[in-house]
Amino acid sequence: MSNFHLDQYKVFAHADKLVQLNIAGDVTPVTVYVELTNKCTFACPWCAVPKGKDILGMKEIRSLVYELAQNNIKNVVLTGGAPFLHPNFSEIVGLFNAARLIVGVETTCDISLGSAFTSLAERTAWVKIPIETLDAQKFNDLRKCTGARLQQILLNTKFLKSCRDVIASSCQLIVEVKYCECNAENITEIAEALLSMGMDAMHLVPLNLPDGKVFTRGINRYLFLSEKKWYNNFRVLIPNSLCYANKARDYDKCVAHKLTSYIASDGNVYLCKNYRGVPDYCFGNIAQYSFSDIWDGMLRTDIMRNLQVNKCPINCCGDATNRALQILETPKQIFL
Repeated sequence: MSNFHLDQYKVFAHADKLVQLNIAGDVTPVTVYVELTNKCTFACPWCAVPKGKDILGMKEIRSLVYELAQNNIKNVVLTGGAPFLHPNFSEIVGLFNAARLIVGVETTCDISLGSAFTSLAERTAWVKIPIETLDAQKFNDLRKCTGARLQQILLNTKFLKSCRDVIASSCQLIVEVKYCECNAENITEIAEALLSMGMDAMHLVPLNLPDGKVFTRGINRYLFLSEKKWYNNFRVLIPNSLCYANKARDYDKCVAHKLTSYIASDGNVYLCKNYRGVPDYCFGNIAQYSFSDIWDGMLRTDIMRNLQVNKCPINCCGDATNRALQILETPKQIFL
């Protein structure tokens, strides 16, 4: 559990990649996000993935598994949409796991996999589940969904935990909580509830507001939770990015994109999830070219050369990593 990183400094756990990046100026990613489908049971207004019917094909996935393993990619994150809605979800988890990639899953968890929850717990390093509030109506209002979604998530999460415990798996069960108006007064209570459920961690993350900024009001009063010694090694993860989300950037180039890649469910490879669906930031499609050719191609080089970091979203998915890497360029900030 101590080797599991979710804060902005997790990049420093991959010294080999950083050394290669420093020497060659580029590197194959540490992590590749694979959007299995853009089908979803939610309609979250902040989501970068528009609801649709795309499903990443098994031919492309099998080729991708081979390529990522051959190119020293360490982690793959299966995401969506709702990845459980991919008809071959369990098989896909098995393929990446067999290739010795570390597999994480970002899921709505409101869809039951039945007995397949056991193989999920056995073959993944972590599963991240969204629960912003334990009030069912507030949850539906926030996620723009109907029915007993929260109840189903809680039932599935409980069953996944029991499967994990029976096989003594080390799979981490993490609840992602977007810090927002509906939970700003109840973060401590939510953390205590998740602890009682047997979760391994609560990951508090920023929520984009309609005006382009990020909700951070009152966040400082909860920083102590990340330092608290919780029962059973439970952790509250509060990335620094949540505290400086609305502050000006102190870097002028994006290095984070060299360490991660985002593949959409239509096969397009994007600069990052923030630019998913924007043609000007698409490097190519894995149905037409190999991932290696796309990553090493001139189109990616040209796009990055013309990227204006100051125009990227405030809550950019690479912002925390870029701020952390800035420390390497200005180490005096650490020691002086």
